[in-house]
Amino acid sequence: MTSFKKGPHYEKKALEYLLEQRYVLRETNYRSPWGEIDLIVEDVRSHPHTLVFVEVKFRESLRFGAPLEAVSMGKQRKILRSAQAYLNQYPHQGPCRFDVIGILGNHIEHLEHAFESLL
Repeated sequence: MTSFKKGPHYEKKALEYLLEQRYVLRETNYRSPWGEIDLIVEDVRSHPHTLVFVEVKFRESLRFGAPLEAVSMGKQRKILRSAQAYLNQYPHQGPCRFDVIGILGNHIEHLEHAFESLL
């Protein structure tokens, strides 16, 4: 599989995982002037429902580090700005959080509250 096709493939795997956990899909590959958010889902298991902005990172091995460690401060800033653009467009009254799903080979790890914002 070429690197161009890997991103969508693993984002789909992450989405399937979230749907199995009873999250509800709101948006895939949301684009703003500041960047892209891989997945936007709603955690309906919590009350009030939590809007979750998800970054998906894949690694075939640990050679270049663990996938959960691959979200740089710069990437976090882009996600935060994109999330604000999303909320300006689609207001949400409940809490929001930022998660990272790391996929190493076939193993999926979900890190809730991976980084914080003042949203």
